[in-house]
Amino acid sequence: MQKAEKKRPIIDPNGHKLSKKAMKKLPRTELSPKVEKALDDIATGKEKLVKYDNFDEYIKHVKQVLEE
Repeated sequence: MQKAEKKRPIIDPNGHKLSKKAMKKLPRTELSPKVEKALDDIATGKEKLVKYDNFDEYIKHVKQVLEE
């Protein structure tokens, strides 16, 4: 028997915790569990997300990673 994963409370933009009744009215996400996990890891700081200013900087970084 697996342990149930503890869900984090949903916080609205004003910083208030939403009630269960309000959460039921939220739209369901269509993201796969892998994508949800990746987004959670980024939000908690386990994974690093890099934003590039333009495509050329991204390509430069990719070439550097491939050389290593």
